[in-house]
Amino acid sequence: MRAGRGRSRPVRTGRARASNRHLRGVGRPAAAGGPRTIYHWRFGEPGEGPGAGGGSEVKPGTEEILLERELSAIVIPHGYRTSLPKGTKVRVLQTLGDSATVSADFGGLFRIDPDDFPAIGLSELPQPDREAELSRPLEERVWDVLRSCYDPEIPVNIVELGLIYDCRVDPPAAGAKSDVHVKMTLTAPGCGMGDVLAADIQHKLEKMADVGRAEVEVVFDPPWNQSMMSEAARLQLGFF
Repeated sequence: MRAGRGRSRPVRTGRARASNRHLRGVGRPAAAGGPRTIYHWRFGEPGEGPGAGGGSEVKPGTEEILLERELSAIVIPHGYRTSLPKGTKVRVLQTLGDSATVSADFGGLFRIDPDDFPAIGLSELPQPDREAELSRPLEERVWDVLRSCYDPEIPVNIVELGLIYDCRVDPPAAGAKSDVHVKMTLTAPGCGMGDVLAADIQHKLEKMADVGRAEVEVVFDPPWNQSMMSEAARLQLGFF
C-alpha cells in the first residue's frame, strides 16, 4: 500500500486552516481570523540529533522554486492527495526521512514524495545496499526503518517522539520471511496524516528483503503526551 494513494482533491488557494498540533512551533494559528503562522525550526548539521534517521536534514529554504510542471502532493495536516499546479512557487521547509515538506505561495503546507525531489531542487535519494542490510539483525533494521519516518511538521523521527508503542518481529517459518507488527499513535487524534504515516511505515517495512507482511495499527490508548518523547527530542523541540 502506497502512502497517500486515493482520490485527489483540487488545491484551494488562500489562507491555510490552522493545525490542531499539540507541539509548540508547529502550525500555530495567529489571532482569530488571521492567517496561519508557520514556525520554522532551527536544524543542526545533517545526520545529527534526534531528527537523524537515514535522510538529509536541511535548514528552511529562503529561495522560492517555480514549479515547471504539475506536482502531486499530500496536504498537511489533512492527509489527502492533491496537485500543485505548474507555475506555483514553493519553499522547501524540511527534508527528513524520504519526504519533503514545502510551503506554497498561495498558503498551506504540502508533503512531496521522493520521486518528485528533482522538481523542487533536491537530489534523488540513494538506493540502499541490500547486501549490507541483510548482514545486520532484522529487528535492528526494523527500528532503523521506523526512525526514518517523520511527521511532516515535526523535525524529529516518530521513535524519538514516542509514537511507537510496540514493535514485534515474528520469527520466520522455514524458508519464509518474517512478519512485523507495529502499534503506534499520533500527537493529536484528529490529525489527518495518521493514515499516511501508517502507510509509509507499512510500505517501507514490506520493501525489506526479509519481511513478508507488515501490520501497522494506529491506537490512542494511552493518549500521547510530551513526556513520551526522548530527552533528545524534548531538547531539540525546546521543552526544557
